Amino acid sequence: MSTVLPREGVGALASVRQVPPGILAGAIIPTMVGVAETYFISFLGTEALTGVTLVCPVLMLVRRD
Repeated sequence: MSTVLPREGVGALASVRQVPPGILAGAIIPTMVGVAETYFISFLGTEALTGVTLVCPVLMLVRRD
C-alpha cells in the first residue's frame, strides 16, 4: 500500500533521504550546541548575550577547522 504525497512534498522528502547521515548530523549538532549556549548565556543577562552575539560572527570567520 503506497501513500500519496503532495507534489511539493515529494521533492523535499527525496532530498532529505539522499543526504548522508554524517552531513545531516554535522548540520544539526552545531545548531543544537548554539541554541544551548545561547540559553545558558541568557542567564548572565542581556549584556553578556549581546557580547556573544557581536563576537560569534568574527570567531566564525577567523576559526579554521
